[in-house]
Amino acid sequence: MEHVNIDIIIGVTKNYLWKYGIQTAISSMPGYAIAGEYASGVEILSICRNQAPKLLLLDQELMDMSANELHDLLVSENIHIPILLIGSSNTIENDIIDLFQCGIKGYILNNCTEEQIIDAITHVSKNMEWCSPTCSPRLFNNKRSTNNIDTSSKKITHREHEILNLMFKGHNNTEISDVLCLSINTVQNHICNIYSKFGVRERLKAVNYAKREGLIDL
Repeated sequence: MEHVNIDIIIGVTKNYLWKYGIQTAISSMPGYAIAGEYASGVEILSICRNQAPKLLLLDQELMDMSANELHDLLVSENIHIPILLIGSSNTIENDIIDLFQCGIKGYILNNCTEEQIIDAITHVSKNMEWCSPTCSPRLFNNKRSTNNIDTSSKKITHREHEILNLMFKGHNNTEISDVLCLSINTVQNHICNIYSKFGVRERLKAVNYAKREGLIDL
């Protein structure tokens, strides 16, 4: 059994079924565990003073404050824990941009897929930005334009090449894990690295990019 080393604090106040879905997704991620569930920002702040979770997964509005207000309180006490926010498709683009500019690391919609929540958690727990792929691409255009992405196959490792080919064939993460005899966590980390190299945030775009650049064995 892999050692649990990524503790996640959850602050979900609105939707029990959504919270259950998060719990199910995290339970499938070796090396990740839920360290606690709280509805109050004051409670979460107190917990973060005494221990160091790797990720806060929060509704935008907690019982006593907004997630953004909680982020500001944490920063004011020199506590830096990446926050993945749960939002809805009704949130306007400028508000999402403002959240990232304030230091929020991730934004995921409450109608996401399980693979998206796993991708988001993997990225944000490593202090990498992640935004729901259904949000406007303009949110990340500026960041992508500053990245010099080398599209040559030399930037893709042998293992990443294997995983890309299995993704192209329609295999999910569990199936890839079985075929390559890797842990789910290792597969997720490889996919996270692939996304980062390609400048994408979802599976289909990664596969299409790899096809376009000749990185898949057709």
